[in-house]
Amino acid sequence: MLRDFVIPQLQQRGCLQDIIFMQDGAPPHIDRHVKQLLRQHFADAWVRSFSLHFPIALPLRSPDNTPCDFWLWGFLKDNSTVKGQHLSIGFGLGTLSLPHYLSLHFSKHLDKANGFAFAGDSVGYFLLTFITEHSLVMYGLSGTFLIISCVMLHSVAAAFLIKIPKESCHKTELDSSTEKCENLEIPSDLKEVNSPPAPNYSTVETAQQKSEIRTFRVFLDPVYILIIIIQCTMLYNYSTIYTILIDVSRDHGVSIDHEVYLFLVVSVAELFGRLLLGSITDAGYLTKLNFTALSFASLALLYAVIIWIKGSAMMMTFGIFFGLLIGGLNTVNVGVVTYYIDKEYHSIAVPSRLILYPPVSFTQAPLIGYFRDTLRSYDGLFYTLIGICCMSSLICLLIPHIVVWRKRRAWFPCLLNTVTSKINTEFQKVQTTILLLKDELIRLQLRDSKNLTV
Repeated sequence: MLRDFVIPQLQQRGCLQDIIFMQDGAPPHIDRHVKQLLRQHFADAWVRSFSLHFPIALPLRSPDNTPCDFWLWGFLKDNSTVKGQHLSIGFGLGTLSLPHYLSLHFSKHLDKANGFAFAGDSVGYFLLTFITEHSLVMYGLSGTFLIISCVMLHSVAAAFLIKIPKESCHKTELDSSTEKCENLEIPSDLKEVNSPPAPNYSTVETAQQKSEIRTFRVFLDPVYILIIIIQCTMLYNYSTIYTILIDVSRDHGVSIDHEVYLFLVVSVAELFGRLLLGSITDAGYLTKLNFTALSFASLALLYAVIIWIKGSAMMMTFGIFFGLLIGGLNTVNVGVVTYYIDKEYHSIAVPSRLILYPPVSFTQAPLIGYFRDTLRSYDGLFYTLIGICCMSSLICLLIPHIVVWRKRRAWFPCLLNTVTSKINTEFQKVQTTILLLKDELIRLQLRDSKNLTV
């Protein structure tokens, strides 16, 4: 914003030398880039950065909004904050439920369906870069936003076409013992059916409300809590690497002109990962959790390699494998929720799978700034990400054991109830037998007493 809009406008007005820029609340890794940019335009002047280290800035800003505030352009801060919140809410409501509808339509090839659906993200990112660059030159900023809004409006028509599928009838194959059948007449005593009175509307409505409230019990499920942690760590890795990718590439010797190619390599590799890697789990070569554990372990190994091996070729190789692994994780992680969580909870479990990421994302900016400006290296950040990936891999291997334990825990009360009911039945039979024997004994005693009297 400072480079493309603020400084060019001030240069046109001829008042650039009279402006004092004040930057408040910026993370250190962004503060360094702003200083470099200002020094390019003020080569003979002394640039001072005013930083207010308050824990909370008003209006509240997320890490996705620009942290640079200028007294001349203060309205940009308010507009970006308000519009950013609206865009985030609209994006969440519009996209987080799509995997749930895919799971309703595709049960056998769910991962491939998610991969093809999410592949549009990579294609759109690849095409939108060139469209935006061309439209900014041809039509300006207002025309660019108008074009993007028209593109977005096409999704409204597509959303109206999405329908919940009807429940299909399950076919049952007949074996040899059920090939023949005979007509049996209903006994007369079964023709009269005593049906209970129909429930009133208030009772049905109360039951539906209780059912809707019960869906929130999924947040108490330990399996779902662990799945949420996995989803959070995946997105945390993705956003952190994208934030530091430019700095790391420069540390590895990638020139400024070739930085854009690194992003294109990651985008294309992520596209192929989303399109192809879902077939591995759908074909049954690996389970969803085993694939996720292997992907996190591969990411940890990739981070370890990039710490010790430098060079521009290494960065391009890193971009290829990082894009493939992140694309595969994005594809399979949705299926993990639908596979290990009961179907009655899918409507809230699938859209809420990323609920842990927003609060955790506030640790990214201080963490990146600490390792870059205090320690002068991203190696410590990569070691942190290695630990996060190893923890996520172990969680993936732990979830199946928790599922088995939960099933056994649910199976034991059923077994206990079955055994108890059988014991009660046998005890009642024994009681009945004892009563019959007692009656028979009394009858024999009466008969003997009559014979003695005679």
